Amino acid sequence: SVRKAIHLIGSGEIKVRDGKEQMEEYEEADSLTLLPYERNKPGWGRRPKQGQTYGTGFVNEYKDDIEAFFEGEKDTTKKNSPDIMIERLKEKYPGRYSLPGYTEVRQLISAIIQRKKNDEEEQKKRAKKPNRLRRRT
Repeated sequence: SVRKAIHLIGSGEIKVRDGKEQMEEYEEADSLTLLPYERNKPGWGRRPKQGQTYGTGFVNEYKDDIEAFFEGEKDTTKKNSPDIMIERLKEKYPGRYSLPGYTEVRQLISAIIQRKKNDEEEQKKRAKKPNRLRRRT
């Protein structure tokens, strides 16, 4: 790394300055005045809320299709992967650029599976509860 630094300094590509030396770049920046619309407003660097980081999500437009692809196969070994589902969407909607990505499809599949598990658990709970509305005689 020392050889590289010596080479860069010797070639003139990089200039090393003393920290006390006046820097021309700062003088140029001081003379620059920005118009009001060019200034960043307070809070411009805040991160977006959770779930809004990656901009527009397109999975909601194709939710019914993806659920149909997933639910269509009763045999779990024949269920399609997110990549195959996206390919099927491309075939069904040629020329569209607003198709969901792999992660969006994967998240939707996970949500479908979780919903199914919750529904099954709820049905089991209902089946186990005895009917207590009977009258005693």
